[in-house]
Amino acid sequence: MLKVPRKNSRKTRQYQFNIDQCITCRGLGNMRAIPKIKFLVRYYKLDILFLCETIVQVNKIEEFRYLLGYDSCFAPTRNSRGGGVALFWRNTVNCSIVNYSANHISAKIEEVDSGAWIFTGFYGYPKVEEGIRGILLVVCLGRLIYHGV
Repeated sequence: MLKVPRKNSRKTRQYQFNIDQCITCRGLGNMRAIPKIKFLVRYYKLDILFLCETIVQVNKIEEFRYLLGYDSCFAPTRNSRGGGVALFWRNTVNCSIVNYSANHISAKIEEVDSGAWIFTGFYGYPKVEEGIRGILLVVCLGRLIYHGV
């Protein structure tokens, strides 16, 4: 749980997230989300950032890359009004996209001090009845990574 001070107030707002997984931003179209994400990026010194539920078109992601202070970004095209995933990274890591869909991004990350590893950011399907598709996608991605992409 992270407590972030509200602007011009003594009260704090609490945000719960797992920094190792991703940040659900609930729409980058809401410009109030940017300062909060920017705070988290600076606080945790994130070289790589995966956002899900961006709810913006791909061309807007490049603007957010600049606003958040990242060197590169990637976002696949969304299929519907909701959802959306994006991956941002700095030049301190070598990032190459392995595969992607509207619901996931897999990338090979090469760091100077810790070697290479595979990152997969996943955001589930919006409809409950499509949940099995999400499970199958994660299983297939795991097999691809296990057998060497």
